[in-house]
Amino acid sequence: EQIILGILSFLGIMMIFCAFLKPLLNYTKKEPRFFLAVALLGFYIFYSLPQDYLNFFSWQISIPESWHNLGAVSNLLGFKTEQFSSADYFPLLPWSFLFLSGYFLWAIIAKCPPQFLKCRIVFLSFLGRHSLLVYLLHQPVIYALLSAYFAL
Repeated sequence: EQIILGILSFLGIMMIFCAFLKPLLNYTKKEPRFFLAVALLGFYIFYSLPQDYLNFFSWQISIPESWHNLGAVSNLLGFKTEQFSSADYFPLLPWSFLFLSGYFLWAIIAKCPPQFLKCRIVFLSFLGRHSLLVYLLHQPVIYALLSAYFAL
């Protein structure tokens, strides 16, 4: 099946989006805990958007049908049209909130003492330098581990 608006497209769109909003995002570093909470709340509210409703704690609010009539913009935002199909689908809503949660979480972690960060940055730097290899190998490795586990 074809992939439209997959994870790699989503990450690219969000990196460009964040580059344009850098002055605003730098302002949010003053209170990253608050913005992390807002981003996580936004992710929770919009998580069920591809299933046509929003979560408001114990309420589920249906999405108006007219929101699906924006063409390709509907699919990009998360209001899937009936003819849209993709094997890997990461619309801007709700996933942009999770992406921004990572940004705000890093702003919190960056304020930690250097001795706390030293061991963690080495591991993350390794993953960053070898991200293509990790991306290509993670599924076969997980598949092999699960196959070995369930073969027992």
